[in-house]
Order: sequence, then C-alpha cells, then structure tokens
Amino acid sequence: MQLLSGWYALTFNRRHARFGHLVSSRYSSKIVETEEYAKEICRYIVLNPVKAGLCERPEQWRWSSYRATVGLVPAPEYLDTWWVRELFGDDPWGDASHFRRFVLAGLELDLELPGSDPGSEA
Repeated sequence: MQLLSGWYALTFNRRHARFGHLVSSRYSSKIVETEEYAKEICRYIVLNPVKAGLCERPEQWRWSSYRATVGLVPAPEYLDTWWVRELFGDDPWGDASHFRRFVLAGLELDLELPGSDPGSEA
C-alpha cells in the first residue's frame, strides 16, 4: 500500500503541478474476525459517499460496487459479488434484498464503524 500510495501521489502531484502529501494519515488495516463486523464494514463503505455529502443514496455513487452487488447493473467480469450476498443470506447470483435493506437501514442511523474511535488514527 505504501508503494501504491507513493506512486499515486507522485503522479497526481506531477499532473496538477503540486507537491507534498495527498492524504493526512498512513494506511492501516484491521482483521475482520466476525460476520457481524464484516457486515458493518460492507455497509460503512457503501455509505461513506452518502455521509460525505457526495450523493444522497448509495446507488448514486458510480465508483462503488454497490449497484452491481444489489443487481441494479450487471457486475463487470472482474467483480465477484457472491461473498457479500452470501454473507447476508441472499442468493449469490440473484436477489440481494437482505443486503440492500441492511444498507438502506443505515441511512436512518448515524453509523460509526464498530470498534473505531472517530478521533483516532485507524
């Protein structure tokens, strides 16, 4: 991730005649140990653009796999959506209504990722 971020920052800065850091904190990762945590992470990621005010609903964010995962658009060949659907008890190749309802329920809540401290570096 460090190499990827470094190359991206270098390329972006050259293209836009800038210099310096592009992100404020370092990359980090956490182990996902339970299905409940995996579900919350799926919802958290999908709702990030909504919480940031970039769109009103998750299906409006074109750079997300959400539309393909819930069957609104065909999934590109490189995208496997089955594991998310299976995680929610949905048909891996058909209906994704449980995942969709779970995500949309998050629009009603002020969600933070479980186990995260909003004031700390992840």
